[in-house]
Amino acid sequence: MLKSLIYIFLGVFALSSFAIAQPSGDPNHAGRFELTYSDHTHMVKVDGKNLDATDGMMAVMRLSHGKHHLQIYKIKGIFSADLASETKLFIPGGYIVRATLTKGALDVFDHVPIPGLKLNQPAPELTIPVAETTTSTTTTTVTTSSTGIADETVSISMGFGGESISTSMKLPGASAGISVTEQTTVTTTTTGSTTPVPPTHPMPVVENRPSNIVLISEKGMADVYLDGENKGELDLAMIDEMSKLTIWDVNPGSYLLKVEGFEVWYNGTIKVGSGEEIKIKVEPNQFKVIGRSRLP
Repeated sequence: MLKSLIYIFLGVFALSSFAIAQPSGDPNHAGRFELTYSDHTHMVKVDGKNLDATDGMMAVMRLSHGKHHLQIYKIKGIFSADLASETKLFIPGGYIVRATLTKGALDVFDHVPIPGLKLNQPAPELTIPVAETTTSTTTTTVTTSSTGIADETVSISMGFGGESISTSMKLPGASAGISVTEQTTVTTTTTGSTTPVPPTHPMPVVENRPSNIVLISEKGMADVYLDGENKGELDLAMIDEMSKLTIWDVNPGSYLLKVEGFEVWYNGTIKVGSGEEIKIKVEPNQFKVIGRSRLP
């Protein structure tokens, strides 16, 4: 029971990782499915059509953007095969979906853009500067005051801004004084407004140049396959020399690399970047990437 739960958890994790990694694609373009058969014991159908290998062990099919029905058959004889499994395969438009069969199960290992296509990209974000607007408000305050003092003289004075008027008169037993003061206050309020403008920095350019793979060996005598296609042979190394094989003009992406002498030296994937030379030392019990350098 515990083992079953562990297998279920690992299966769900693998499926979720695949879902996160795959691109959404561009519906305006078709995609491409590249399957490298690992042996001759299985065959694949996509939407009811046989996916036959046409170049070494690789089969290629052009497919529309979206989901497709994929079936894997176990070959029992020349004219008979049993359905082993079936699944839904998502092909993102404008991308190459690269896969192989691992123990009879589909193993998708890379998604790469089809060279030369211009895919629809999300619109770049706009930089939004803040513009300032100033508003002035004027407030006027008028203050009056009066006093009464027992006197026979009454004085009246009034002032408005920079001008003043004063007068006096005699009244028996009373005096009054009136003063008027004008005060002006200016209040400034700053508000922000947003105006979208084009980005100030250019969009990055994605480089997509072919690369070279260089294999060297002290022993030699091994065939080299890339995605099932024979790319040549590491010859028998002479005394004090090393055998060397260069695979030219490999587009960026992930590939299945197999080196096979009297036994399989290496059978796995290799990631190829843009415009680089990858140097690999390979022996019957050794596979080591010893350097990656930029091509001129």
